Amino acid sequence: MRKQQKIGAEAYRAEQEEKICILKWLLQNCNDGRKKTFFCVAVNLLELEDVRNVMGQIKSAEKFGKLSLKEKAAYVTGQFQKVGAEQRVLIKLRKKR
Repeated sequence: MRKQQKIGAEAYRAEQEEKICILKWLLQNCNDGRKKTFFCVAVNLLELEDVRNVMGQIKSAEKFGKLSLKEKAAYVTGQFQKVGAEQRVLIKLRKKR
């Protein structure tokens, strides 16, 4: 809510819509059946600029298109965790016991 108040409702809505588009792409192209929640958490916790940077790295990586779905999921997960660590954001799923 603070961010919406800070940047305004329209800018916040536009930012969220862009994150939704990115999340849809990730789920369609990189989800190996085990990463849906991780991608949702990563896109939500990171700033839009950081998410854009990760997407740029993914799409510019020559080897990405040749990877299997499981390898794509692992590569993308690693990229998000690396950016999260740089921003001091822990992107980790906590399992209920």
